Amino acid sequence: MHLDEIIEKLEPQLSSSEIFAALFELELAGKVKQLPGEEFCKKFLAPSSQLLASSNRDVRDEVL
Repeated sequence: MHLDEIIEKLEPQLSSSEIFAALFELELAGKVKQLPGEEFCKKFLAPSSQLLASSNRDVRDEVL
């Protein structure tokens, strides 16, 4: 989801600076990822069966 869309949806409840801070905290916590073009997406781990089948932990992204 583009940053402008996030701000548009949340601005009645939060200021833009609060939204930026929340996105930054979520990024540090590994919950969201910022993509090029001010796009953000959720991050989640692959199901455990796929993790066991792979030597590397797969991370899949879902656009917000």
